[in-house]
Formats: sequence, C-alpha cells, structure tokens
Amino acid sequence: MIRFGLVTQEHSMGCAVACVASLCGISYSSALKLFDDTHLAWTRGFYCNEIVQALQKENLNFIYKKLVASDFYFELHIAGTIVFIAPNEHYPSGHFLLKTEKGWMNPWSNFPSMNPPQSKFEEKLPGEAEYVIFRQK
Repeated sequence: MIRFGLVTQEHSMGCAVACVASLCGISYSSALKLFDDTHLAWTRGFYCNEIVQALQKENLNFIYKKLVASDFYFELHIAGTIVFIAPNEHYPSGHFLLKTEKGWMNPWSNFPSMNPPQSKFEEKLPGEAEYVIFRQK
C-alpha cells in the first residue's frame, strides 16, 4: 500500500484505523491489529492515546495535544499529522482525518452513506480541529 494513500474505513467507528493505515502505508486490516481492543472499531471508536500506542507498534513516535487557539497550528500543515475534528452536524461523533501532500485524507467522506463508504482527499477539514496527533520531535 502507498503511504498517505486513500484508505476507506471498514467499520462504523474505524476512521482512526484508516488514518493509521494510510500513515503507515499498510492495509486497514493490518492497522486494526495494531489496536489492543479491535471491537472498538464497531462501538465507540478510538481515542488519541490509543492511536499513539498503535503507531508506537510501528516504531513511530507520535504525541497528541488538545488544540487550543493557535497552538500546534503549524502541525496542521505537516503531512502525517492526524486530526480529530469536534462533533458537528455532518460528523456527530467527531472524525479523524490525516494530513497528506494531497490534502486531508478523509476515510469516510460520504458519511452517513453505507453504499459503500468512500474515502477522498479534502482541501479543507470538514469541521473544527479539536485534537492533533503529530510526530514528536
């Protein structure tokens, strides 16, 4: 798989898995195995600390921070940064996206359609960034 390529989430709450897969250049199913509690891809989804732990299993050193005002604004422009957008009308549970050279990799751009879910590169974030997961310097 190509690093930073499109990866469509395969579970209702699997946007974090798809972002990890794209970031690591692995399949969705391989990325899911990096998470300790895989059934969460169907239920509540994953939290930032669980994404960081999954990336550590691929020897990637990432940290996460709550985005406050302009803090970490620079990281939003670096390919490989994962962002959680706050719940909104379009994504009522929030949503993870990955910054790439082609824009934001959205693992379920046609949400809530299930016929089938589609991924695409977005020019802008489809919501307000709340958390940012980025490579530790």
